[in-house]
Amino acid sequence: MLRKRHSWRLGLAAGVWMLAATPCWSGDLDNEPFEVRLWAAMSRSISSTDAIGRQASVAYLSASSDNPAGIDLRDVRGEDTQRFFCAGTHHVVFDDGAWIAAADANGFFRLNSAGTLLAGYSHIGLVDGQTRQGFDDDLSYDDFVVKYGRKIHTKGYVGIGFRVRDMEMDYGDLYMGAPRDTRNDSIAGSFTAGGMWRPNQDLTLGVLTEVGWIGSDIEGQVHLPGFDAPFQLDLTTQTVNVKTGLGWKILPMFAIYADGQYFHLGNSLTDVDIGRFYFGGDIRVAQAVSFMAGGSVDNTAQTSLSAGIAIRLSNPSLLKVTYQHNPLPEIRQEFGTGNLVSASVVFSF
Repeated sequence: MLRKRHSWRLGLAAGVWMLAATPCWSGDLDNEPFEVRLWAAMSRSISSTDAIGRQASVAYLSASSDNPAGIDLRDVRGEDTQRFFCAGTHHVVFDDGAWIAAADANGFFRLNSAGTLLAGYSHIGLVDGQTRQGFDDDLSYDDFVVKYGRKIHTKGYVGIGFRVRDMEMDYGDLYMGAPRDTRNDSIAGSFTAGGMWRPNQDLTLGVLTEVGWIGSDIEGQVHLPGFDAPFQLDLTTQTVNVKTGLGWKILPMFAIYADGQYFHLGNSLTDVDIGRFYFGGDIRVAQAVSFMAGGSVDNTAQTSLSAGIAIRLSNPSLLKVTYQHNPLPEIRQEFGTGNLVSASVVFSF
C-alpha cells in the first residue's frame, strides 16, 4: 500500500531527472570565450544562501527560491510580517589564489492580500584575478532585480521578475599563441515568469522561464611580434533559462528537492546549450535549527556539492551559512576549482 501511494511521486522525480539529462549538445565549454563561460556560470543556482546550500530551489517554499512565485508563500510558514530584509555576503576562493567577493541586499514588502514585492541589488567583484595563465583579470558585476509573487488559488502561486545586469570585465588570454587583452562592457536584461502548484501539503511543483538579452561592446588588441593588432566587436546575445522543480516533504522535519534546468546562450558567433540536474534537501533537528545539503551535475560532467545550516533567531529573523565546492566549473581553466562560503541574515523592519 505504501509503495502504491508514493510511486507516482517517484515518477515525477524521475521526470525532472529526464528533463535535466536530455540536453547534451554543448560538449566541452573550454573552447568558448571567457565571457561566454562566465555568463553560463552565472546561470547556476547561486542566487541566495539558501539556493547555494540546497542547489535545487525552483519548488522551495520560501522567498529565497529562484522561483518568483515563492516570495508570496507566507501561509506555509505562518509568517505575517509585512516587511523584512535580507543581506548576504558570498566569497569564492579558488585553488590558485584568485578570489571573487559578492554582497547582496533584498527587501520584501507584503501588499496585504495583493501579493509580495521584492527589490534587490547585488554586486560581484574580483578581489584577486590572477589566472593560471599569468594574466590579471578584473571584473565588476552589478545586478538589479524586481520580483512580484501572488497566491491566486488555494493551491497555486504565480510570480514575475525583471532584472538588469551591468558587467565590466578586463581579461587576458592567448589567441593563436599570442597574448590578447580584451575589455568587455555588457548590459543585460531579462524577464522571468514562474509558478508553483501544491496539490497537497507534502508536494510542491515549480516551473520558471527566463528570457533575456546581453548587449556587449568588446574591444582589445592582440600582441603580435613587432606590432599590436586592435579589434572591436558589438554583439547581441539571447539567453533562455527554463527550470522545473519538485519538492517533497517526506516527514514533517525532512524535505527533498530536485530541479532540471535547460540554459541556452546564443549570438552570431556561438551557441551554447546546457542541461543541469540539481538535488538537495533539508532536515530540522531542533525547533530553531535545520541543516541543508545539495548537489548538481551537468551534461559536461561538471559536479558540485554543498551543505549549510540555518538558525532561526526569532520569527522571521534567520541566520544562514552555506558552503559549496566547485560552484563555478565553467571558469575553472582560468582560476582552478573554487570553494564558496555564503552567509546571510533575515530580519523584519
